Amino acid sequence: MTSSFLRLLPPLVGAVVAICLLGCQADPPPVTGNFFDDVIVAREAKLLATFPQNAKRQGERLVIHLATAGEMKQYQDMTACNGQEDCLLYRLFAYDRKNQTATVFAQFYEGHGAALIDLVSGATIDLDDPPHVSPSGQYWAVADSDDGYGSGHVLIIARKAAGFAIVAQDFAHAYCAFDRWDGDDALSLYCPLANVDQYEEIIIRRSNIGAWSESSTGKTISNDQFNKLVWRE
Repeated sequence: MTSSFLRLLPPLVGAVVAICLLGCQADPPPVTGNFFDDVIVAREAKLLATFPQNAKRQGERLVIHLATAGEMKQYQDMTACNGQEDCLLYRLFAYDRKNQTATVFAQFYEGHGAALIDLVSGATIDLDDPPHVSPSGQYWAVADSDDGYGSGHVLIIARKAAGFAIVAQDFAHAYCAFDRWDGDDALSLYCPLANVDQYEEIIIRRSNIGAWSESSTGKTISNDQFNKLVWRE
């Protein structure tokens, strides 16, 4: 599938093939054709400039200050590769003062992950993809669209005590792209349809008793539109 190929090119791989695949896309415009460089690295630079007292980069080390004076989280890049192993790059993906969280993107040689950090307690939860917070900060949604190296899981995360917990998983749909929250109790995803180059809109909704369920709206989008959702991150 084109989307996974574009997204998961290792950061050191040449961009010629990816640029050819994306050349007709006007929004968002690729600079190198590499998701890590065009989206993740550029995003960290903006965040570090916006929150210089809260996070900083010291060469290959990312430092995030916690609410308690002197406490911090540190993420050290591993740039040397032993074959295809051990390459690991960390970049700040989100800093949310309102909900006191930060998200760190982890780029592997092939594939990626993320960590959601509680800036008060320092607790973290490791995820397959960066989470998307609901309007009030009550929940986070994770949708891993990587059909090459990812799990494809869709998860709902909530705060529990001083950390985080998965409150919903094992959905029937997988390898979806997150679209939007509709309040705190419903979210929209686009998930691949079998044997066609289209993606259907899936609504995941929370019931009055706290159970989350999924249903299709019947709306579909093209592969190019799906790629835009992925690159929008």
